[in-house]
Order: sequence, then C-alpha cells, then structure tokens
Amino acid sequence: MKRLNFLLAVAIASSLIVALQADVIVKQKMNVETGGFMNMETDATEYFKADRSCSRGATKVLGPMAAMMGEGAQTEYSQITRLDKGVMWNITADEKTYSETRMASLKEKMTGGESGAGKLTGDPSEYEWTVEVTASDDKVDINDFKCKNVIGKASGVHKEDPEKKMLLIYEYWYAEDFSGFDELMEFGKNFSKATGVDVSLGREATRAIFSEFGAQFDEMTDKMVEAGGYPIKTVIKVESTEGAAEGGQIPPEMKAMMGITDEAIGEDGMMTVFSLASEVQSIEKKSIDDSKFEIPEGFEKK
Repeated sequence: MKRLNFLLAVAIASSLIVALQADVIVKQKMNVETGGFMNMETDATEYFKADRSCSRGATKVLGPMAAMMGEGAQTEYSQITRLDKGVMWNITADEKTYSETRMASLKEKMTGGESGAGKLTGDPSEYEWTVEVTASDDKVDINDFKCKNVIGKASGVHKEDPEKKMLLIYEYWYAEDFSGFDELMEFGKNFSKATGVDVSLGREATRAIFSEFGAQFDEMTDKMVEAGGYPIKTVIKVESTEGAAEGGQIPPEMKAMMGITDEAIGEDGMMTVFSLASEVQSIEKKSIDDSKFEIPEGFEKK
C-alpha cells in the first residue's frame, strides 16, 4: 500500500505544476520504474481553463509484470481540479463513480505518507555525501522547446562499509520562451494559494516524496527553484549497491519474471532502484469546452 501511495504522490507531483489565463492543452509522457518490480508508462493530456483543469490519460505496466496483471496492466484515469469550488474529483469511468478531495486536505495527503522509496537503499544518514549541482544557460532543443538545465548528483559512501554506495541524480530541463508560459505559471501560483502547497516549481511535492533520501536531495531541488522556468523534462534516478545486493538474492526464475537482468547491475556494482522521467510533448493554446471540467452526467459519488 505504501508503494501505491508513493506512485500516486509521484503522479500528482508531476501533474500539479500547471497554470493558465487562456485555454491551454499540455501533452506529456511519464515513466516510473521501481527496482525491477514495476515499470509504468503514462500518456497524459491536461486541459486548463482559467480556474480549473482536467487531466486525462492512460497508465500501462510494461515488461514481465504486464503478463502477470493481464487486463489490469493498463488503466485509464481522469482528474478534474476546480479551484473555484476548492475540490478535486477523481473519475472512475468504468464504474461511473467519482471521489472528491477538498483542496484544504491536499497538503496533508501529499506530505503525510511514507514514500517507501528509501527502503530499497538503506538509511541515508549512514552515508557520507558529496553533492554537485551544475546549471547551464546553453539552450537545448527538447520537443521544439528551448531548454536550459540544472543537473544535480549526490554520491554517498557508507561510513562503516565503503563498498556500500548510493547515487541520487536529478535533471531539471526548463523553458520560458513559449506560447502559454505566462498562463501556466500564473495558474501554478493560484493552485498554491488554493491548497497551501507550493507546487509552482514542484519543490514541496518533490521534497515530500524523496524526504527519505535526506538533506542532500533538498540541496539539489533548491537550485531548481532558483532557476525558475517551466519544467519540460525531469529525470530522477536512485542507484544503490544495496539494491543490487537484494537483486542478487532473488531466485533466477523470479528475477526473470520481474525483468531483473544481470545487465541491470553496472560495473560499479550499483543498480537503479528507482527512476522517474517526465517529458512534455507539446503545449498548445486552444479553446476548450466547459463540459470538460464537469462530472459526467449519471456518475455517482463514492
């Protein structure tokens, strides 16, 4: 359950960095992998009109786990955010139902749970850390967006056993010069005011999710906040020798079923135990019908 709550928090964090005054449509992709246990890919389209938004998409499980889950390997979702009403609705289309979350309780939901991510890597306080953060104003083209970047790496060596190592990687690629930028940033501010959650740059949400990795992660996200801009591409990766050791203890037949291969362990003896990559595919200003932001007729509240 903690694992599912963590993945839900990641999904929320990746979709909350939004805003607008005119109608805007954002399309993006996200991929989440957790130590060979699960690989999820999400295609999402987000619609924004003034003080409301709607996020629709499909999440599918890839690799060996998909065969185990059968029809459950792909799910569709729809989430409507109404700043004017102070609510967020999660729509379950196949059941014709919806659940409601009050904005006032959203902060508690995002920051109160355990991520479970750090459980795969050991206790970060037992490591000595070296943090390096670099920022570049050189623009790189990502899906026709001219992006600058902030890249952080935190390397940890166990205080008592130097053979145990951890590596945190954070890449933040952001743009400012595109149609819809001002609207997106403004809505982020409005969302922050409505919920009390500072999500204009994802700082609080990101920090809550990865708090188990300690202050070294905060140092990297601080630079991201200073950079500003709108996130076009974000990459987060956690590597650990302990994750590789756990992988080595899994029976071969189970490793094959879970998609864990010997190649997953690098020459340095480390294995990726968690990774998240999100990337905006397009941003477009386009008129959106108001019905997109209403609960479908005939749906009942859970």
